Amino acid sequence: MSKEIMLYLLTFMLFTSTLVPVGAAEVGQSLSCGTEAWFLAERSMYVLAVAQENGRYVGTPSVLTVKVCRGSGVVYVSAMPLSEVDVQASARMAALIASYIAGTDYFSYDYYICIKANTTIVGGPSAGAAMTVALVAALLNNSIDKSVVITGMILPDGTIGAVGGVPEKLEAAVEVGAKTMLIPLGQRESLSLSKGEYVDVVELGRKEGVRVVEVATIFDALKWFGINIRRPAPEHISLPESALTIVKGWVSKFRNSYTGLRRSLLSMMSMLPEEKLGSVEELLSKAEEFSSRGGLDLSAGRYYSAASDYFVAVINIDAAFKLACIELGNLSVDELVDEAEKKLSLVSNEYYKLLSSVGDAIDINELAILTEVASRIDDAEGSFKSLRSAIQNESLSDIVWKAAYVTWRSESALDWMRIADLIDRSGISVKLSDVRESASVLIYYARTSASYIESLTGYAGVSSILQLVNKAEDYLDTDIFRALALATRLMAQVTSVLDSAFTKNASVVADVLRNESLIAVVTCVRRGFTPIAALAYIERGDSMRGYSSTDSVYFYELALVTTRGYLIIASQGLGGQAPNLGVPAGMPGAQATPSILPGSMGVAWVTLIYVAVISISALIALVCARWFAKLG
Repeated sequence: MSKEIMLYLLTFMLFTSTLVPVGAAEVGQSLSCGTEAWFLAERSMYVLAVAQENGRYVGTPSVLTVKVCRGSGVVYVSAMPLSEVDVQASARMAALIASYIAGTDYFSYDYYICIKANTTIVGGPSAGAAMTVALVAALLNNSIDKSVVITGMILPDGTIGAVGGVPEKLEAAVEVGAKTMLIPLGQRESLSLSKGEYVDVVELGRKEGVRVVEVATIFDALKWFGINIRRPAPEHISLPESALTIVKGWVSKFRNSYTGLRRSLLSMMSMLPEEKLGSVEELLSKAEEFSSRGGLDLSAGRYYSAASDYFVAVINIDAAFKLACIELGNLSVDELVDEAEKKLSLVSNEYYKLLSSVGDAIDINELAILTEVASRIDDAEGSFKSLRSAIQNESLSDIVWKAAYVTWRSESALDWMRIADLIDRSGISVKLSDVRESASVLIYYARTSASYIESLTGYAGVSSILQLVNKAEDYLDTDIFRALALATRLMAQVTSVLDSAFTKNASVVADVLRNESLIAVVTCVRRGFTPIAALAYIERGDSMRGYSSTDSVYFYELALVTTRGYLIIASQGLGGQAPNLGVPAGMPGAQATPSILPGSMGVAWVTLIYVAVISISALIALVCARWFAKLG
């Protein structure tokens, strides 16, 4: 009997040794890039990388293969040879953006991404755009024009981010016989890692027979690969009347407060000793500058921007007034700090009451407003901590300004809470678990992007970005609204740094971002919700173009990141249905859920078949074992 059992086990192992279930590999482990029956779609393309050979940088091609199967939003990555962690951040972002473009539910699929290179390549997120193209093609069952290659990060707003080693990557494009190479906008003049000097890659490509084209967005890139995504035209959309009424109230409140404080200050200034006037006058000048800006915005009908200008004006005039009061002995620093703390405590308590009323799901409009509230609460609390430390180390003028900032920033959080009370609900309910996942991806990507920026540019602000990343990660399990607020602002900041570092003409970038923001807003409205904050930030970006294109880029970026983020999150609330999104041009009546390989099997069927095969194998093994035993 023992002999029969042993023969049974050996025979069973022989039959089942080649069966490996989907999902067995963890992120970062090796995956087979062969074709398995249970994958719904697969696409392959060349990606461009940089390697080191004999102490110099050279371009080298790698092969990217992506596969999609039914699942729960897990992204599996295999890099051979093993690459750095930022490839995995790019893969997760690529899957999110691709599902948004294709109009599918990110959490209804798993994504398998394999990069094979002949040599160890320099780590970096430059394959992100290629991953997104391949995944979109897989989800929409589109072919890929193999004569086109691309290098560039994929950013949460759908734009193509700057990368290093573009001249070397052109060498790789030539090697694989590419006819067109797509590069990020602004990188025509790129640093050659091997030569240590900037070269014109468009001209260099022309000599090599490769057309080098700058692209701003993933939608631009997809067209070159033969994938046309129908999108609405950009158009101006105004704030809803209910929100506009509230914003106009902000303008009146801040302007009236400014006027009253300025009047009181001017009546006191003659009593100040001459040596005390300097700091007060400096704050007064700043307040008057922004009051003047507010008047211009008001005349142009930019009410949110006018409110922002008067907000800055009232902070500075309040600081000037209280500094004068302290200098005259009418107010102490302790009283000033206590006043700021009481205001912050009042508003924070209101915020936490609001949070306690939120269940496991939330309307997308309410989510968007609560995230804005959370951003301002977090800013006020952080500023108050800074105020506490400033008391021991900084000038009286700085202390007073920070106290004024905490007070008025707390007030602005209260203002956004009032919008939350009055805004109409969209009817699109999203799970907070999905919100957490989206915030987690953004935070993870912000961390790796910041490190990449440091390696490319030596940007000195990376440490402060990483501190905010750590803070956002801490909030993931305690306050999802703060986590999402910090994540979106982090990505807007990171992307703005990339834009300013690699694009000589900030005005061109501002045009692109504004156009994309307007398209995203139109898409939101067609989906059934109005992104109030995004409309406000677009308006602020318009206003800032008269003063600083770089600042306008940040506000357009903020509008775009938040809007695209809510679109991705909202797609989960709609079960992946995305009208007017993800439909290839010329596909009449195409449904939002992609027709990937008709007749393909889902994970449930695969599991059932797998169990059936195991059972049959066991039966065959038992018969064979008994037969062999009789022969023995």
